[in-house]
Amino acid sequence: MRALFLGVLLLSGMSSTFAQESNASATASQTVQLVLNPSIDLRFSETSTNNGALVSLNFSTINNYSSGVVSGVQELEVRSNKNFKISVQTDAAHFSYNGLSSNMPVANTLFMAVTGNTTGGTLTAGLGAYKSLSAMSSDLLLNGSFGEGKKLAFAYKAKPSEDFPPGVYSVGVLYTATQP
Repeated sequence: MRALFLGVLLLSGMSSTFAQESNASATASQTVQLVLNPSIDLRFSETSTNNGALVSLNFSTINNYSSGVVSGVQELEVRSNKNFKISVQTDAAHFSYNGLSSNMPVANTLFMAVTGNTTGGTLTAGLGAYKSLSAMSSDLLLNGSFGEGKKLAFAYKAKPSEDFPPGVYSVGVLYTATQP
């Protein structure tokens, strides 16, 4: 019995000794740094890419030449982590033509008007005002607000004279979003 009592006493002493020991620990720390560089994305809403769909303006009556033909609404979407501006220009001063030589100028033939603006920026020509396009870069929007889903809706209007032969005339229109 005495041996049992000593055994229990010995075990309880060991148990209290272990309970009084503290666990060893060590720590290490590290800093994580995010380097956020200026970043901007410009794409057409319809295609979700930076290449818009073909815009075809059909001149089927003589009145179309004098009044002009207006496209459907096009839409650009900007994502930017800084305020931005958008400029526009054509890729050539004259339309390319699929027939015999023709030299139709883009300036004062092809126009665009902004029909909707959720960018928070200021339009240089005003909402709904048609602006002649040309091969010279021209600011379209100034001080657009940073963020996602900033949209600019617009339409084209073409008003060529009757001095040019029938055929297909084409020109690329380039939009550039920059963070000044």
